Amino acid sequence: MDTIFSKLAVESPQYPKRLIEVLDKKAPLSLDVWGNLDLLTYPSIGFSGSRNVSEHGLKVVSHVAKQCIDMGWVVVSGHAKGVDTIAHLTALENGGSTIIVIAEGIETFKLRQELKRIATPDNILIVSEFLARAKWNVGYAMQRNKTILALSDALLIVEPRTEGGTFDAGQQALKYQVPLFVSEYETIEPLKDSASSHFLANGAKLLHNHSETQLPSISQLKRILDADDSEEILQKQLSLFDS
Repeated sequence: MDTIFSKLAVESPQYPKRLIEVLDKKAPLSLDVWGNLDLLTYPSIGFSGSRNVSEHGLKVVSHVAKQCIDMGWVVVSGHAKGVDTIAHLTALENGGSTIIVIAEGIETFKLRQELKRIATPDNILIVSEFLARAKWNVGYAMQRNKTILALSDALLIVEPRTEGGTFDAGQQALKYQVPLFVSEYETIEPLKDSASSHFLANGAKLLHNHSETQLPSISQLKRILDADDSEEILQKQLSLFDS
């Protein structure tokens, strides 16, 4: 990857306004970016999930990401092993685009080989809110979750545990009023064993499986483009923070 990148200060015309709209004073003061800035203007869906996601979970991510690309949406995720990488890879393999929000400095970042072989300056945008030479750490990974969800019109969390980065991403989506979705599974057991039931009880929406494929349809995700329905989703999520 070429090391030439751009820096966007918060007052820059190209700085993504949705970061300010969602995060307000918590928005990063500047971003280092590499790739296609136009991707910031497209409808976008964020993905967050375990590095150790199940095989079925990987199928869920790939299936949903493919449907999103077919709709002309951009896939947003964090370049981690598992859910993130499959979301990015599915987007690129199907002729779509992806925004990669990294938890390190842009000068130290190395694109995964499976993505590098098909990534171009036109179909990806790499975003970092950290110093250019900063190295990855857990705190940065948690911090960039807010940037992922703020760059997304909705967030899908896959197999969230009751703690860790995916749980935090879901909590932040509820807090910052970004429509949140979890996937239906073939049985109810994964919901019992994960934090999905917690999020469903607090306003997240369930992506129902297609009767034939037993994989989720994005029909409910499409409805977020309807302002009235989006408002209904957010009002349910906001009830968690009213007390």
